[in-house]
Order: sequence, then structure tokens, then C-alpha cells
Amino acid sequence: MVSLIPKYIYFYYDERVPVKFIDINNPNKEVVFNLTNGSNVVVWTDTQTTSSSGIVDSVFQLVKSPDVCLGMYVLSATCNGITTNMNVVLSYKAVIIAQYLEVLCHSMQDIPVYDESGIKNGGLYTYGYKNWLFQDKFGNEIVPSFLYNGTTDWNIGVNILPDYKGNAHPITPVTDGDEVYASYHFKYFDDYEFSAAIDFGMAEYNSKAPWTTYNVESLPVGFEVIVSLGAHKFLLNRFLNDMSFWNNSLIVNDPAAAQASYQQLYSMVNTEHSTILANKPRAMRGRTMSSHKLAVNYIIDESNWTQLTSYCIAQAGQYWRQ
Repeated sequence: MVSLIPKYIYFYYDERVPVKFIDINNPNKEVVFNLTNGSNVVVWTDTQTTSSSGIVDSVFQLVKSPDVCLGMYVLSATCNGITTNMNVVLSYKAVIIAQYLEVLCHSMQDIPVYDESGIKNGGLYTYGYKNWLFQDKFGNEIVPSFLYNGTTDWNIGVNILPDYKGNAHPITPVTDGDEVYASYHFKYFDDYEFSAAIDFGMAEYNSKAPWTTYNVESLPVGFEVIVSLGAHKFLLNRFLNDMSFWNNSLIVNDPAAAQASYQQLYSMVNTEHSTILANKPRAMRGRTMSSHKLAVNYIIDESNWTQLTSYCIAQAGQYWRQ
């Protein structure tokens, strides 16, 4: 079982992104982490050694440079001659996710599950939810716990090893009929779903007259809240329509009451978003401007700086996730 798990898929300049690598077959082995840009240039590397249970942690951070720019990167971990890859994305979407969506969806991004019985699937035990957390939002470690046959605590790396994607590999031999219960925390939305929600909010904003062609890089900072509300509406709709989540055998004690609460929240967000979106013609009237993210196509002087920069001021460093 091999697993490469960055804390975030979408990240931004200077952001520290923790990474966990698990290889049950290679304890006490050297692991080389690389981050490679679209031109196949390695922009970050780190060498660590797996523990006696095959687990190792690292952290990457990119600073803007000629080789480091917006786009997709390949995160890789090479251990004992075998390389595991996955894509990560340097994008301003990470700022919107951190500033708005992770805050608005906080209760959905750290959901505890207690004593869930795993389903034996070959040599693994499989559990109901993916995207297990290995750190909370403050960077504190979150360690899943396991209970064997309802009586014996199992230790990670000694008796069992999770891949943090909904599976766990028993190290201690088990037989048919043995139960392994897991307690863990998971995030309901992954970064890909956040990205899709931002795309939805952006498309909805651009399609509202007067029509615009903004993307996350060119959108004026003052309008980010409107796109974020559209994204929040998208996510709540996705949440409400996930029938598997409302199965009360796993998490929600009173699904009907919980659904009613989230339906009310969805209605409030939809109303607020529609009200703000209706003011777009007034907000856009007479304004031709860029944001702080791109070069402003005007000469700014003492006579026009207030008009051209009224939506362009950003407080750098205020949005970072811990």
C-alpha cells in the first residue's frame, strides 16, 4: 500500500503545504520528494527517511521566480526505485478557498466519525468516507484510532496502517469475521470540488449583464465575495443532494433535522447572492479596471489613482492557512 497525500491540492506562493507519504513495504528507506513544473524543471526537492512503519512527512513551499509561476505541478515521491506521482496546482483559487470557502464550510471540513466498522475488502478494511485529515487547520496532528473486535486498541504502524483515503491495511493477521472499528476525521469537500464551485460562481457572475470575462487572476478583489457566495451556494446544493451522507447509520443522528437546517442555510445564501448579483450593473457602471493581481493598463497618477485602485487594494499575507 502506497499513498502520497498533500494537505492541499491548490496552493499559492509562499504557502507551506504539508505532505504525508506512506509505503507499507518500505520501512526505514530513503524517500526523495520532488515538485516539477510544466517545463519539467524541479523547483523543490527534499529527502527524508520512512519510519519503521513506512511513514514520512515533508513540507513544500514555493517562492515566485522565473521557474515558479501559476499552473500545474507534479508532486512525486521516489522510494526504493518506485515513484508515486500526483498533480497539484499553484493558483489564486487557493486564496479564495482559504479566505472564504474553508471558513464558510468549516463544519463540513472537519467531520468526526467514531467507531465505524470497516468492510473487509481483500487485504484491506474499507470505510465510508475518504479525505481523512492528518492535520487540523492549525497544523496540529490528527491521528486515527482503531479498535480490534471491540476490545483491543490497535496502534498505527504496529497493528494497522491507514492510507488516509478510506482504507486501512492490517499488519496484525486477521481472520474472517474479525471487526476493525475506526475513528477518524474527514473533510467533506476536497480542493477539486472547491475549484469546481469557484468556476461555477465565476461563470454565474460573468454571465450576468453586463457580461464580463473575469477569471480568478483578473477578478477585482472587491468582487471576490460575490463569486465566493455563488461557490458556497454550489457547495451547499452538492451537500444537500448527497443521499449517501444522510444515511443515519454512519453520522447524522437526525437526518431530517440536519437537512432542514442546511436547506434553510442554502435559501439564505441563495437570497443574499441573488441580491448582490442584481447590483452588478450599478457596481460595474463607468468602471474599467484591473485588479492587483495583474498589471493595470493605465498610467496611475495623483488625479486618477482613487478611481483606478478603489477595488485593487489587497492586504498581502492576510489569507494564509496555517
